[in-house]
Amino acid sequence: MSINPVKASDIRFSFSQFRKKHRHEKAMSRTSLAEAIYAWPCESISRGRADSLHSRPY
Repeated sequence: MSINPVKASDIRFSFSQFRKKHRHEKAMSRTSLAEAIYAWPCESISRGRADSLHSRPY
């Protein structure tokens, strides 16, 4: 089975373009995920502190 060199390079080019784009999107989503992971505990801790302050008997 012979592969047309033009087609092969075409596929390779489009794949590299896709990978580049996908890598960029993945990096962005990873950043937002990291932000969420870092932000959520702080938010929940501060919220928990506020709740415990309000719910104290005295």
